[in-house]
Amino acid sequence: MTQLHPSPNPDTQAPVNSSSANAAPPNSMSSPVRSTSVSSQVSPWLTAILYPLARYLVLPLYFRRVQIQGQENLPQSGAIILAPTHRSRWDPILVAHSAGYPVTGKHPHFMTSANETEGLQGLIVRRVGAFPVDLGRAGIGSLRHGLELLLNQQMLVIFPEGNVFFIQRNREKNQPDPEQVYPIKPGLGRLAVQAARSDRPSDLDSEESGLHIVPISLRYSSGTPKFRCEVSILIGEAIAVAPYLDEGSSKQAAKSLTARVKSALVQLHQRLSQ
Repeated sequence: MTQLHPSPNPDTQAPVNSSSANAAPPNSMSSPVRSTSVSSQVSPWLTAILYPLARYLVLPLYFRRVQIQGQENLPQSGAIILAPTHRSRWDPILVAHSAGYPVTGKHPHFMTSANETEGLQGLIVRRVGAFPVDLGRAGIGSLRHGLELLLNQQMLVIFPEGNVFFIQRNREKNQPDPEQVYPIKPGLGRLAVQAARSDRPSDLDSEESGLHIVPISLRYSSGTPKFRCEVSILIGEAIAVAPYLDEGSSKQAAKSLTARVKSALVQLHQRLSQ
């Protein structure tokens, strides 16, 4: 979901270059890999238009209600990985709305499937922080860039389940919710541990101000979103990565961290289903 030295306001800088090989994650993170250079950028003028447009027009027009809980759990400093469930192509918009720049002062950078960054849609999403990752065969460039963003104290969004899991059957209030949290891909934990263990000048290994993973549960009242349905967003407590670095190898630390993220998402989902 290379590194430059942190800057006071990295989101307004030129696109981050991912060409340096010094920050390449260990081979265990993805194999085989490709070395294509990857970058992302945030256009100040475009986001200045899109954030209000989504908040005051698009979301209120499509959804009957958008309920957000837990914004107080979002760290106001340090690097952040947002780990939302993925049920719809509305999810990135809702994540940016509930945890993006107006709330945290950080623009989210999204790891997204390569096909989402192509064509006219790709022209837009690449200018609001998205960058491609091949879900079938991870590229080293995408992983380097994700690492670089974290070392620059920015916000990275990784959908840990990997794919969109559409809920086809509408959910009635008097019936059990068929939705569940699906298996978590190992990439999130591996990238987080690699970033926190980097020997570059950084505070990512600090429990207080370092790297945190924030689990987020998104639920739609109709299962798969439909016009005028309701959406509930529950933001969980931030998970500090630093304590997991004491568990020995990077592989074990990433495994334990992944299990913690899965447990947190399950608990959030259960709370929203009550």
